[in-house]
Amino acid sequence: MGQARFGYAFPGQASSNYRDAMGNQIGSYAYFNPEGKEVRVSYTADHRGFRVLSNDLPVAPVANLVAPVQVPDTMEVAQAKAAHMAAHVEARAALAAARAASKAPAASEAAPAAPVAPVASDAAPAAETVPVTTA
Repeated sequence: MGQARFGYAFPGQASSNYRDAMGNQIGSYAYFNPEGKEVRVSYTADHRGFRVLSNDLPVAPVANLVAPVQVPDTMEVAQAKAAHMAAHVEARAALAAARAASKAPAASEAAPAAPVAPVASDAAPAAETVPVTTA
């Protein structure tokens, strides 16, 4: 790339720009807008992108946001929730009663000990290892 510097001035407007050997640019310009206001802009363009400062940048409108409110339950929904909870409690109680009535052994009870098999006293003799030779 190369370095460059240029600029101009004309009644009602002006500009200047500098580019370094790496392609980074720094510059500014000014002009009078149709309403007669002087607009000044300074910018930088480099590895972090194009960034601009100005006295005439647009401003986003302010959003008047309100957090949503939960809709209250109607009488029918409240009654259905209460009936569902009562049925759930009743089902859990019935399950607990059925488990107690079946008298199944609890998982924590130990299983009966298995009988011990006798150990053979006449074990086979250990095999001898023979070295392998190559001819």
